[in-house]
Order: sequence, then structure tokens, then C-alpha cells
Amino acid sequence: MTRLFPEFSGIHWTFSSDFCRFVLTIQRAMKKILVPVDFSDHTDVTCRYAVAIASANGGEIMLFHTYFDQMIITGGTYPDSIAAQAAVDVQMIAEIRETAEKEMEKLVESIKKIIDPQAVVNVVWSMEGGDAATGIVEICTTYYPDLIIIGAQGRGLKDPFSGSTAEIIMRHTTVPVLAIPSSAGFDGFSQIMYSAGLVEGTENDLRFIFDFFGSLNPVVHCVHLHCSGNEQFDDVKLDRLKQLFAKEIADGKIVFGLYECENHRQGLVTFLESTQIGMIAFKLHKTSLFGLLFSSRLSRKDLFKAKLPLLAFPVSKIH
Repeated sequence: MTRLFPEFSGIHWTFSSDFCRFVLTIQRAMKKILVPVDFSDHTDVTCRYAVAIASANGGEIMLFHTYFDQMIITGGTYPDSIAAQAAVDVQMIAEIRETAEKEMEKLVESIKKIIDPQAVVNVVWSMEGGDAATGIVEICTTYYPDLIIIGAQGRGLKDPFSGSTAEIIMRHTTVPVLAIPSSAGFDGFSQIMYSAGLVEGTENDLRFIFDFFGSLNPVVHCVHLHCSGNEQFDDVKLDRLKQLFAKEIADGKIVFGLYECENHRQGLVTFLESTQIGMIAFKLHKTSLFGLLFSSRLSRKDLFKAKLPLLAFPVSKIH
């Protein structure tokens, strides 16, 4: 076009540049949320969390399901029995996928019904045969979600931080994972606790929380439970964070606190009992509060009894 109308070449390129920047801005603003689903009753709860977050920011929800696709060959005489059994298994797998697709279509329709008509939310889905954890890790390499929301317990899933799906995801992706306990209802995000282990990445984690949940107007409690160590050094690091978030403090969006306690577990329980927290966010670092708590299976069970969603930032998270 510029060859035909050289006098408009400047306008053409200015428009193209502005348009590209506009498109890039929109793409960056849109949040991509990956929601692994197993069609259990708990799937409805995890999807409600996804809808709330996506509706507040404008974004896309990717529903992802994995189904059993392994052919099992048993009995018979080689090779006829293998061919016969394989044929049966292929048909069975096809039926499993067909059933899963119908379940997915029903789920998509139910989600669309609870999305505010004024919200800009796109719902898409994908499914693959194989292991759930492996499939989720692999789709992250092509879909690039900003957040993964997963049920802490579904069909065949147990404590997500004890060798199960969510733990594997956190160890093998750089994506924050929001784990929703099976006993949790959807109560919103009016009060969010961030466990400030005062380790590297704390500022970025807090920025992520405001970026993703800020539109829902939560108050973020940045809490550091001090049990032992260099108290003066903790004060210095906490003061540094206060300087970085001075505007949010002035607006009443974040509260910083350094709390003395005899042990981390007791300090956490005391804080949760005194504050109506709707979600706990933390970095799963071995020296952080939750790194210490999660080293004990008993502590993990106690934490899940609190029925609170847990937002885990992988140590290797790239911001």
C-alpha cells in the first residue's frame, strides 16, 4: 500500500505501530487461567474461583482434562490375543474420550451461565489422554497460563502438597498454583494473607497478587512470623517492603506485620483465628514459614482443615 501511496507511508507506519502496541497491551492485560478438571463435585468450586478472577480482570479460562488412555493386554495366545485385546481397548478409550467430551461441553455451558454478561471472559477447553500431572505440565509449555487453579482433592486426588498432582505441578512449572481444598466454599478474596518469609521474590509475589486480585479489592496482610534469628535484620527487610508499597499502604490495600511467636505453627493458628482470611499466599521455599510447616505431614493436614485456598509461588517463578 505504501508503494502505491507513498505520501501516506508515515501515517501507515504510525497506525501500524500504535495498533501493534494496542494489541500487545490487550494481550498482556488478559489473564490466562488454566483449570484442570475431573468433573467431580469439587470442579464446580474451582471453576467459580476461576470465573471470579477472570471476570474481574478480563481473561481466558482454559479447562483441561486428562483421561485414561492406556491399552492393557492380558491373557490369550500371542499374537491373536494382542490384536483382539488392542481392538477392544481402542474402542474403550474412544468411548472414554467421547464421554469426557460430553461432560466438558456440559461444564462449559454451566460456566457460561455464571459469567456476568458485562465481563470479558473467554472459555476454551482441551483434553489429552494420559497422566494428569504430566499432561498439565506439558500444556503449560504451549498454553503459557498466568495461573493454575486446581482442586486439592477430586477423583483420586489427595493432599496436593504430598506427592500428588499439585505438588508435581509446582515442582515442574514456573506458574503460581492456587489449590482449592475440597472442603472450601467460594467466599471471595476480601482478606488475603501473604506469608512473608522475607526471601528473594517477595516483592514480585505481592505485585502478582495485586495484579491478579487487586480488582476484587482485597486487603493483603503481609505477615512475617518471627520465632528466632536476627530480629533487626527482619525489621530492615520489612521496612524495605513498606517503602516499595507505600502507596498501597496509604490506600489501605496492604498491611505489614512482624509477629513474635513461640513457634511458626502456633503463630499461624493465632493469626488465622484473629483475622477473617479468605486465602493464604506463600512461596514454597524451604526456609519460609510454609516450607517449615509443609515438612511435616501433620502440619499439612492441620492447614487444610482451615478450608482456605492456598496460592503457592514456585521458588523458580519467573516474573
